[in-house]
Amino acid sequence: EAYKPGLERIEQLCAHFALTPSDSKYIHIAGSNGKGSMCSMIAAGLSQSGCKVGLFTSPHIQDFSERIRINGQPIEQDYVTNFVEIFKTNEELRGYSFFEITFAMALCYFKEQNCDYCVIETGLGGRLDATNVIQPILSIITNISLEHTQYLGDSITMIAAEKAGIIKENTPVLISESTPETSIVFTEKANAVNAPIFWSDNVEITPRKDFPLLGNYQIQNYQTALYALQLILKEDFNKEIIDNGISNIYELSGFYGRLFRHPSLDRVILDVSHNADGIRKTLDYIQTQYAPENLYILYGTSADKDLNEIIPLFSSFPNFVFTEFDHSRSATFENIINYVDQLDENFTFFDDAPTALKMLQTSTNEEDTILVIGSFFLVANIFEKFI
Repeated sequence: EAYKPGLERIEQLCAHFALTPSDSKYIHIAGSNGKGSMCSMIAAGLSQSGCKVGLFTSPHIQDFSERIRINGQPIEQDYVTNFVEIFKTNEELRGYSFFEITFAMALCYFKEQNCDYCVIETGLGGRLDATNVIQPILSIITNISLEHTQYLGDSITMIAAEKAGIIKENTPVLISESTPETSIVFTEKANAVNAPIFWSDNVEITPRKDFPLLGNYQIQNYQTALYALQLILKEDFNKEIIDNGISNIYELSGFYGRLFRHPSLDRVILDVSHNADGIRKTLDYIQTQYAPENLYILYGTSADKDLNEIIPLFSSFPNFVFTEFDHSRSATFENIINYVDQLDENFTFFDDAPTALKMLQTSTNEEDTILVIGSFFLVANIFEKFI
């Protein structure tokens, strides 16, 4: 199985590989959106500051090794193969999820490589997520929106409570986005475990002009990352060095896939936003940069997403193309047909993402921009065929 909630199995794995919760200086990050960006910014800032930094994120876009990096360099394929072989040849190591095995691999690799810091992104939720086995020096919660309701609960406060599960005793926690609904949940949990709580959304920070990440929400992520690095590095914090690191975020962390332009794809922006909140933020930014008539949207999604909430977000964009992609979780035309009346009549459908993109590239003009959005799997499909 890909995912199993609960800490019992990961604790068994940690015992098997002689891992302890404090093997490294861990920074633990949960939230509905922005986790990957936040992890990558913090890792890039620490790398630029001269630290050896492990980075664990998910999912990957092209290759499994993207999930486990040190100073931007992916884990060696031999290490992955040898680690998986341990599970294949040991009867006692059966029944673990893909995510648990991957996370145990990351912890072992970072420990063997003597990382100074390890930046760890939760997989799903927080309280019962396998990553919650660590004892961090700082916990961070980015934001809360309705997602994975079958696992996390069907209200904002229930989901906030699950994310708040990463708040540990006497360990500082940094909250990126406070709302009346969520703030009380985080404050109560922090007080209950005597955790100092910090709020970054009341700190105004202006990134420098060559800030590489597009979108207003990335400025908010940047503010939180900067605040986090001040808490982590203390007197060693240097904003100029951190800014240099974030300017080199692709090299220092391997981050890509969020409002990302690749030199081999002319006029194309790739974005892995996949839930309503993430897509809304991306589209809000896109609307400030491109005229609707010059923007073509290629959208593909997993079948389990809340299309009722997501599809109306595209209603003001006249050039909308829906595509299936090459993955078993892809939504099909049958999944989306009931929502077509909420879109402009120019709606087009493809059952193959690379074909859809090729069509858009050949049928649009130089002044047009193509936004590919909706799923990690969709972006992976495009990368696989074009890059």
